[in-house]
Amino acid sequence: GKVGSGAATGVINALVWAYPLDVMRQQMATKNSGTWGKAAKDVYSQGGLRGFYRGFMMDAPGLMIFRGVQLGGWDLMKDYYGEEWGKMNRVSRFAHGQVISLFGSVFSYPWDTVRRNLMSATGSTYSEVYRSGVATAGGFRNFFYAGFSARVLSSVVNGALLEGFDEWKRTKDA
Repeated sequence: GKVGSGAATGVINALVWAYPLDVMRQQMATKNSGTWGKAAKDVYSQGGLRGFYRGFMMDAPGLMIFRGVQLGGWDLMKDYYGEEWGKMNRVSRFAHGQVISLFGSVFSYPWDTVRRNLMSATGSTYSEVYRSGVATAGGFRNFFYAGFSARVLSSVVNGALLEGFDEWKRTKDA
């Protein structure tokens, strides 16, 4: 229930909004497109409308895992603690959000790695990206978890957003 709705929320948000912007950002970073308009034009000229979604099907499972664990786990944690949840201080609730975000990151990061590589490898298939990436990186763990420390830092923001939004809802409803 809650994990499934969190997963659906993450995938729908990415499909409609976040993923095309991420593809353009990747285009700007790797192909020196310069501006958002130039990046959009370049992505479209390389693959049409489908170019904006290169790698999305590989990323969708990772999104479902991450957002399902993050959003669903947050709601399950609140249910688990019941009335005690509202009595916890904000730092404790933030720490719970941080742990939930880290847990989701550990399991979703390999899909994110493949997605980034597919975005920048025009015309490459998943298996080509996987084989060349693992071989170049020096193994499975190096390929899939290279740069994971940056994800750990971003999970601080995720934990803060979970707690901050929850606090805002609590004060708004009071």
